[in-house]
Amino acid sequence: MTKNKLTYHKVSDIIIMYSGVHENLTKKVMNMKKKLLLVAVFALLSISLSAKETDKTEAVTESRNKVTSPWDGWHGTFGILQETENVEGSGDKDGLYEPSVYFDLRKGKWSFGMTNYNENHDFDYSDWTRGNYLNRLELRAHYQFTDNDKYAVGLGAALRNYQWFHKDGTSPTTTNNRWLNIQPDWRYNFTSNLSYEGWLGLYSMFNDAQENGYSDKELETESGLKYKFNDFISVRLNYYLDRGWNLGGPTENSFNNQQIRGYVPMNFAFFGEKTTTITPYFRQGFINKSWNAGANQANNEIDTRLGLRIDQQLPAGFAVSLEYAYEMRNQQDSAPGQKSFSKFHYTGVGLSYSF
Repeated sequence: MTKNKLTYHKVSDIIIMYSGVHENLTKKVMNMKKKLLLVAVFALLSISLSAKETDKTEAVTESRNKVTSPWDGWHGTFGILQETENVEGSGDKDGLYEPSVYFDLRKGKWSFGMTNYNENHDFDYSDWTRGNYLNRLELRAHYQFTDNDKYAVGLGAALRNYQWFHKDGTSPTTTNNRWLNIQPDWRYNFTSNLSYEGWLGLYSMFNDAQENGYSDKELETESGLKYKFNDFISVRLNYYLDRGWNLGGPTENSFNNQQIRGYVPMNFAFFGEKTTTITPYFRQGFINKSWNAGANQANNEIDTRLGLRIDQQLPAGFAVSLEYAYEMRNQQDSAPGQKSFSKFHYTGVGLSYSF
């Protein structure tokens, strides 16, 4: 019995000691789990705070870059255009030679532009000489009040300086004209396919207007209907008016030109995503009166023009345009012995870069 009692006590002590050890181990494990959980929570908070600080830093950097970039949101176009005009059999040698360069900037509802145009009369390609010539600088601005699916309304203004150089003995040798323009434009959509579009320009000429063959005031407008069949083809039919007069002055250099104009632009994909737009057009005049001071009468001329314009998009923001027009002019009030019919040619080649 004594031996069995001792054995029982030893076993009990062992059980009690094991229980104590197990309890201590359990507490240590629980403490370790709590510590690991706290470490994990702290790590997650640190990562979250770091991410927020990174996002905040990137946002501040991006904001600073936006503020410090003067061209942010601006888009523009730089281009050159070479035009020629010639009347067959006339005494103006090879006609007019007209190079120009232009630059436009756009941001939001505003756009600004500048054009430097050069007009050379009596140009001779054989020796590259010219007669009287004109340098014309234009500064312009336009504000788009609204442009939505139903209608669009805008207003433009421009200022020009005409500097004439006379080489035919006309006095004075150099003259300057100032030209001011106010021009609203509009569009109204009757349906998604049919719209009425147009513009109207009011011009005033100052300084030496009569000496250079200009009237003091001028009104020019073109407006009409446009019907879009699909993305490939549309049709436009417009009425055009160009009227010049002198307020309280002589009828010299006054004129009245009225036409019906039609356009049929067609879009092709000859070169993948780079659209090719081909636009045949016509202009049919029914009134073209100008004051003939020598005959003290208003001469009337009926003009019919047929033309073709091609606009081709190129890679990297470049584009090129080609245009040719042939016009038949019928002078109805010609003097005896004077030709009453003449043929006119127009060409235009342009290159532009948009960014």
